[in-house]
Amino acid sequence: MLLAKEELQLERRQSKRVGFDGPVTCQISHVNRIDGCLGCDVSDEGLKAIAHYFVPVHTEVHVQLKLGEITGNMEFQAKVCWIRKIPYSEMYYIGFQFQQPNVISQRRIRIYIQSHPF
Repeated sequence: MLLAKEELQLERRQSKRVGFDGPVTCQISHVNRIDGCLGCDVSDEGLKAIAHYFVPVHTEVHVQLKLGEITGNMEFQAKVCWIRKIPYSEMYYIGFQFQQPNVISQRRIRIYIQSHPF
């Protein structure tokens, strides 16, 4: 039987993730406000970011990011699949799952992942 702390450390993504520390723009679908956050890592299925605001799980979000000069700007519809408050801070880790990403954006993410082995 796993302890709660060990359960949190289990890898849940099916895809390889790599570090990404660039800016991310988020617009909650039903709110007319745009917020920024900072990326932590990315995979072809989703994105982990740090934000100063709380977003409920299952919230649909429009996400914009740029992984580098190779990829250019990319836009995704995403859903918040998890959120965790960072201890001793007013910040949150947010897990976004991409919803039906277009083929070009998926290809760009895969190129970025292949060019960043860790």
